[in-house]
Amino acid sequence: MSAILRVIHPKLYDAGRLALTRLMLEDKDVQDVLKVWPSVYSAMSVISNHLTPPHLDTQSQASWYDLLATVRPYPDAAMELPRLGLRLSYSSGTVVGFAGILLRHCVPANDGD
Repeated sequence: MSAILRVIHPKLYDAGRLALTRLMLEDKDVQDVLKVWPSVYSAMSVISNHLTPPHLDTQSQASWYDLLATVRPYPDAAMELPRLGLRLSYSSGTVVGFAGILLRHCVPANDGD
């Protein structure tokens, strides 16, 4: 996910790396965790086999990108961006990046593994 962010939003990637580097230097309590932390993001959420109703990510900021990914087979899965009138294929392996505080988004119920 970090590599994708580096391509689609290099400034956010650089800011994330800098923040984690500073945190590692300034806070000895988190050094062991940060040595194995795989991302420039400071948090990750997992939603498993679940629909998500239309919502905005209110804990985000307009200049931040959320990266959403599917990792298991969901043959007919879709992500919807209602304000834009878009329904995107959201099959396994798909990664979508956008400012979740600006675009209401949802994943309707679907059959999946």
